[in-house]
Amino acid sequence: MSLGASATATAASRAIGLVRGVALAWLIPQEQFGLLGVALLVANVLMPACSAGLYEGAARYVPFHESTGRLRRFVIEVSLLVVSIALVICGILVLFAGPVGSLLFSAGRLASGTAGPDADFAQTIPLTRAVLACVLTLACYQTLLGVLRGLRMFRAVGTAELLSAVVFTLLAVVGACLGYTTAQAVMWGYALSCALSVAVFAPGLFARISTARYEPIDRPKREPSPLIIFSLWAAGTTVTWHALSYYPMWYLLKVSDSATVGTFHAVRIVTQLIQVGAVVLTGVVAADVNRLWEQQGRKAATLRLELLTKASLIGLITAASLLLLVRPLVMRVFPEAFAAGAAAYNPLVLFFLLVGIVGLAAVRLNLVEKPKLVFLAWLVGAAVNVGASFVLFGSDSGPAGINGQSALQAAAWAGVAGVTASLIVCAAFAGREAVGMDRRAIFLILVSYSAGLGWLVALPVVIAVLAVAATTRSILTADDREQLRARLVRFTGR
Repeated sequence: MSLGASATATAASRAIGLVRGVALAWLIPQEQFGLLGVALLVANVLMPACSAGLYEGAARYVPFHESTGRLRRFVIEVSLLVVSIALVICGILVLFAGPVGSLLFSAGRLASGTAGPDADFAQTIPLTRAVLACVLTLACYQTLLGVLRGLRMFRAVGTAELLSAVVFTLLAVVGACLGYTTAQAVMWGYALSCALSVAVFAPGLFARISTARYEPIDRPKREPSPLIIFSLWAAGTTVTWHALSYYPMWYLLKVSDSATVGTFHAVRIVTQLIQVGAVVLTGVVAADVNRLWEQQGRKAATLRLELLTKASLIGLITAASLLLLVRPLVMRVFPEAFAAGAAAYNPLVLFFLLVGIVGLAAVRLNLVEKPKLVFLAWLVGAAVNVGASFVLFGSDSGPAGINGQSALQAAAWAGVAGVTASLIVCAAFAGREAVGMDRRAIFLILVSYSAGLGWLVALPVVIAVLAVAATTRSILTADDREQLRARLVRFTGR
């Protein structure tokens, strides 16, 4: 499968997730929809920690062990290690499901100073168990995908992602129609979908690596960095990113209620379309630039990176302005109970736009093999996010303090503050490593902040940027435009 086809499969699986989210907003109670959003957040944070990031290490080191003839042993060792670590950590957390669930899922804890009513406390235990089961299967599923990516089996990766997305959607939607309308029921469906994908693809993968003959390469080959060290840094980066992305939602649950969180989660689902596009663009840019870096060296790769960064920024800013324009139509896909979420729509579009921009900036640090700096950038952003949440919500949050639309806006802008801090740190590190963005890219990043002001401001600004980019040399030269047209034709195969 080509890179373009693989990116299409990834986008399709995310689109299925969007459909699933909208459907569940109609089928399950708003309070349960909010708990589902927090449950997904907890699963995304715990999964890299419970697998020690070894799925990233598998993707990184599978090619090395394949070339040295030790692939079978490596895959078996990594798989057993992931399962062992995940079982131990999840098992320990299951033993303390009561207090852990109360901390993670009880509503209004900070506002009232208590863990919530007994009924609320009781429902957190089965939800916590469902989340931990999901974390266990997710760790196995992501490790499978990591091995497949390392072997460059992109067709299998895309098919596995689509299978998981389709099965999860069917289980969640059909289950809700049959009366299973709790967050834990949906999370059990997520766990089963991951388990099914592993059951379908793992036997074929192990059969292939067990029967294939991998001849060791005679030429000298540099030993890689230790797997565990690399994986732990990758896990830390992923955990901090998810903490930054979801902390305002969790804080919103602590100072309000699960229905308000359900509204916030619904708006996140639709505005996250910007991030989906950014993930696809970043993957294409990274693959193209990495290949050029290896083949033609730093200068050629840097020039290509500048061109693709500017083109990606223009595309993302344009998409964000259009998403802002259709806000009234988008909000109508949800029940009337979610209407207050419109207050958080604009800043959430800006948030996911900035997340995509940070991803493009991180490509530069990964080029010079500085993943630690990416981790530090997300860590700073997560810390700023925590502080911004406290400041924007205020210390008197709850029924007597901030609530309703103000709470939704506070959560969204807290995310913007955090990701802005990450972007500044990431850009500073890139400049220190001599792979910083040029002034045109920086200008486009500044323009992107117009998204937070709504379409009346963002759309005219974007139209002006597009006109300048298409007719002058201020942003793109004539040669730049010709190169982009050629690359678009090559990417789409037309």
